[in-house]
Amino acid sequence: MSEIKNLEKNKLREKIFSIEDTIRNNTDSNYETHIGDNDACPVKHTFSDGIYVREMFIPKGMMLVGKIIKQTHHIFLMSGKIAIITEDGEKIMEGPCSVVAKGGTKRVGYALTDVVWINVHPNSTDTQDLTKLEEEVIAEDYDEYNRYLELKKSNLFIRTFKKIKYMITKNIQI
Repeated sequence: MSEIKNLEKNKLREKIFSIEDTIRNNTDSNYETHIGDNDACPVKHTFSDGIYVREMFIPKGMMLVGKIIKQTHHIFLMSGKIAIITEDGEKIMEGPCSVVAKGGTKRVGYALTDVVWINVHPNSTDTQDLTKLEEEVIAEDYDEYNRYLELKKSNLFIRTFKKIKYMITKNIQI
């Protein structure tokens, strides 16, 4: 069963990348397309201790493809209605609402109305340098995301090992 689910997930991922390629390679002047932050979808960046908030206005009729976010994070749809496709399927979100978005998810969105969309990300270094934040928050592709997961797992193992070592050392001294 999980093989079928993984196959479906991979097909949806391929579909999402195909949509992104279509947008990126559009030469038809009848269709306005944008890649990355742009004036058509203004983005407001705000910061507080350990947190980076990215607020975007998406006009009705705009289709966009998100980036692969490494960590689980919060999404707040403040207003509007948007159709979303992820590797987990399709759904319509209507604001106001909030979602805990799992890391490693890439989305396609189509704004059915004007939308105000907010992502809240951890900012462990408290940087306000958007290039550095993107390196911390975004994976360019699923290979990079998988490397991030392996590193995270490795760091967790090291921290757990140090805790156990400390506990054993402490108990021996008693």
